[in-house]
Parts: sequence; structure tokens; C-alpha cells
Amino acid sequence: MENIKRIPLFFLLMALMSNLLPADILALSDKKFIDSSLINTNVVAGVVNARAFGTPGQAALVAAIADIGNKKKVLLVSPDTVDTPAIWPIDKDLTIPANIILKPDPGVILSRTGGARLTINGPVTAGMYQWINDTSVNHDWVAFGPGAVKEVCPEWWGAKGDSITPHQDIFINAALTAANPTNTSSSGGPEVKLFGKGYLVNNNILVPNSVTLSGAGDGNSTVLIANTNMPFLLRPKSIAGDQEYFKVKDLTINGNGKTFSAAVVDCQSIYNNSFIQDIVIWNYLGAPGLRFGPGTGGDGCGAVYVKNVWVLAGASGTPGIHVISKYGTREMPVEGITFDHVMVENCGTAPAVYIESTQTGYVRSLWFRGLFTRGCTGYALEIKGLYQSNISGAQISSGGKGIYIHPSATAPSFGNVFSNLYNIAGTSVMIDDQTMGYQSGGNVVHYAQPYPGAANRISVMSDSETAVITGLRSDFSNSGSISHDGYGSFRASRKLYATSGIGVGNSVANTRTPNGATIRALPLYDDAGTLLGYVPIYSSQW
Repeated sequence: MENIKRIPLFFLLMALMSNLLPADILALSDKKFIDSSLINTNVVAGVVNARAFGTPGQAALVAAIADIGNKKKVLLVSPDTVDTPAIWPIDKDLTIPANIILKPDPGVILSRTGGARLTINGPVTAGMYQWINDTSVNHDWVAFGPGAVKEVCPEWWGAKGDSITPHQDIFINAALTAANPTNTSSSGGPEVKLFGKGYLVNNNILVPNSVTLSGAGDGNSTVLIANTNMPFLLRPKSIAGDQEYFKVKDLTINGNGKTFSAAVVDCQSIYNNSFIQDIVIWNYLGAPGLRFGPGTGGDGCGAVYVKNVWVLAGASGTPGIHVISKYGTREMPVEGITFDHVMVENCGTAPAVYIESTQTGYVRSLWFRGLFTRGCTGYALEIKGLYQSNISGAQISSGGKGIYIHPSATAPSFGNVFSNLYNIAGTSVMIDDQTMGYQSGGNVVHYAQPYPGAANRISVMSDSETAVITGLRSDFSNSGSISHDGYGSFRASRKLYATSGIGVGNSVANTRTPNGATIRALPLYDDAGTLLGYVPIYSSQW
């Protein structure tokens, strides 16, 4: 008990004189503890010691709760002595009302011996120690009422964040379930905090509606470590309907060289005010690090903010991030996802980010604000059937084949805007609407700067007006170019710069001498932007 903050008797006397509420008394301790050695009677300064009502057990707790009634008080559950642990068996359903602040001392264990539920509707003040022994089959004995607690930690159930002890998923899932036992949606749910350095997990972790799963924060990232192969490590609790307020932050997820069959973090059916922030996913095999798509029910997936995420694949040969509108044979919209500063590395020949849809408009309104890839030999971003989305600030640091946009067999890639692309390797942006014979259209590329020193280009294979290129500029040291194959039109807005040339695949061979009047004069500039002169445009082939 030496590490427990003691509240001087002077403050307790002042509290009695000034009618401070128990919460105010707790605020006098910077560790939010009341030392049970100060409690010599059943009630002192708004604190009721359940031990004064009998031997440790449910009867004493029930009597103490009845004694408090509707007053706002602290219910202290203490051991026999400061240094002697105590098991408090609970064999029936028990509810602690919202007006009571539960304070289990170190050494106290509320242990389920029967009954379906321990419901805690008021605040809890406890440290990083176990005080719950949940023997229920599904580890769902404890339920916190709405608004009862702001933070929950799995150590209350006995978790060990030592990176060594296995099966820590049991305690993490117990804490998540207790934080929202009915899995209902609300905007202000509690936070399950992982303060340990690492938790070795043997099964999936399921995050309920409106509950935030977070690491220690403050620059310290808690590690979840896979201890076996599994379909996924982290997922929303329900994929049969829309799950709102799915929130995960401040975590490093170590796949530990294990194989996943779905995704390491599988974001199915999440919708409305969800976020994934400050996450590292690495050292995994067999599946994408992060996947977004529909589940078995609900409306799809969308309204998600993804920020500061680093996916480091273990040479898995699968995309680092996969966005797909299909679950089995079920197709549902995926929309309104923002990727803000995302890094993907080491995907082998697979695209770093792969976006696909098989129905028109079913993947739409995606925003990339900074996409960085490294060590990937496939496409940095492969887009298949994307509709009216914005990709901005994409950077391919080394290797890779740039950005590839094309239709699926049944859906075009239409109305997308690519802007502020730079250091793009390989074919910088390749727009292909001839694949599968399905035409796309209305895609726009703004301000693309290929990787210095590489033979980069914008490649358009089109039978429709597919691309509008503005502000394209190749690095002075490379041989960048624009090529166009197909029967459709290609349009460049404002000035078009190229240090090598522009290839047009459907140009007409001609050996005759031009004659007749010209109808247009095409200005020609050098790579510094200086006007060199004009190329005449004739009304017909001469």
C-alpha cells in the first residue's frame, strides 16, 4: 500500500466542513485513491466501507448499497487488512447504482460464483491491478452503464502487458464488452486503454460500437502481438449491420510473422464518425494489413478517417491497404473514406493500395491527402472502378510503377481527380479504359511531377475523353513524356511541358505536302516555359 496516495486527515475534516462531494474528495489525490487505512468506521466523509457490513461477499455489498440509498457516496471494498488480499464472492446479479462511486482496494477481487451480470452504473476509481475475476463462458459478466466510466483497462480483469503471457485477447475483449455490453451506438462511449508494453493475443479482438481502443498515447505506442495464425487480429464486433464510432488509435500491431486470411485490421461495416489514427501494422503474411468493405449486413462502409497509418508488409505479396465493395457475392457502397498521411512499404509485386469495385459508383468519394510508398515493385495505387474521388499528394519514394487507373469488367473509373503528385516512379499515371472493353471518362490529373532521373510519363489508353491534364511537368533531368492510344480525345489545359515528346498512338501517317489555310496555331514552349513558336493546325488531312 506504500504506493497509494494518502489523503491527509486535515483534508477530510475540511471536506466535512465544506460539504464536498466524494468526487471532490477524490480529486485531492493525484492518483485517485483513498487509503483504506483511514477508514475506521462504516461512514467517514462520504465513504462507506462495505467491510463494515459483514464478511467479504455479496451480502455485505448489498447491505452497504442499501445503507447509501440515493446519496452520492464512495463504496469502498477493502481487504481484511492492508496486506491481506480478500476474495469477494458474488453469486447473484448485482447492480451498483449511478450515485455510488466504486472503489475496490488493491488485493480485493470481486469474483463471480454465479449470476449473470455485475452491473456498474456509477464511476469506478481503481489502479492498474486486478479486481475482477470473471468466470463466465463469454467473459461478459461485468457491464458498465452508459456514461458510468470514461476509461477501462484490461488489467482490471488480470491482463498482463508483458509481451510474454499469451491469451491476453480474453481480458482485452472482456474490457471492450464491459464498456458497451449491448453494442449500441452513441457518440460518447468510453475508452479501453492499453497501458502495457505489449499484449500477446491468440484470438481476434472485437471492438464494439462507440468504444475507443487505444494505447498509452503521449508518444508511447502499445503493441498487440499475434501469437498464432488467424483470419484477422482486430475488427468491429458486429459485421451484420452498420457499426458506428469504430475508433482505434495509438497502437502498434505486430503480426509476428503469422499468416492472416482476411486482413490484420479488418474494417468491415464501419460507418459514421469512425477513425483509425496513429497505427503501425507490420510483420504479417497472407492478407492486407488494412481492409475496408461491407460485411454480412448493413449499408456498406464509409465516413471513416484514417490518419498517420504505417503499413509495413512482411513481403506478403498482397496489398498493404485494400478497399473493396464486395463481401462474397454481396455488393454494397464504400464511400467517404479519407486517408491522411498513409505510408505503405514492402508489398512486393502487389499494389501498395488496391481499390476495386464491380458496380458503377459503389466505391466513391475517397480522399488521399498524402500517400507514401517505398520498397514496392508493383503499383503504388491501383484503381479499378473508382468513382468521383480525390487523390492528392501521392509520393512514391522508390521502386513501384506509379498509379494505374482502369475499369473493372462491369464498372468504369470515372470523374476522379489526381493532384499534386510528385516523385512518381515508373509510368507516373496510367489511365486505361480499354481494359475489359469498358470505357471510363472525366479523370483529371493536376500537377504531376515524375521521379527525378526516370523515364516517366502520363500514359492514356482511351476510346473516350478520359483525361484532362493540367500543369504537368517532368523533371528537367528525365525523359518524361505523354502517350495516348485509342480513338477518344485527349485534352491538356493551359501549358503542357515535356522534355522529350508527346506520343499519340492514333495519329495518321502522311507523306504529302501541306497546303491551304490553317485554322489554329498551337503554341510550343521549351522546358523553361519560353515560347518557341507555333505549330500550324489544318482543317483536314492534306
